[in-house]
Amino acid sequence: AVYRRQPCLSAVDAALAAGQKRMISFYDQVRVREVGAEELAGLGDLSLTFFNANTPEELAQAEKMLAALE
Repeated sequence: AVYRRQPCLSAVDAALAAGQKRMISFYDQVRVREVGAEELAGLGDLSLTFFNANTPEELAQAEKMLAALE
């Protein structure tokens, strides 16, 4: 999915304030467009493009990956 940052943050804040904790609970409040694999093919290594950092260890790994690209 692709979405704009600020509207998404506002919708996530509202969902959390309402006690909704599902990752998709805010989707009906923002414009979301699914992007298929064929559209992503030109982006290169998708493991880098969509790397997810949820822990301090994953953040450290992401920072190392970014430094290697610079």
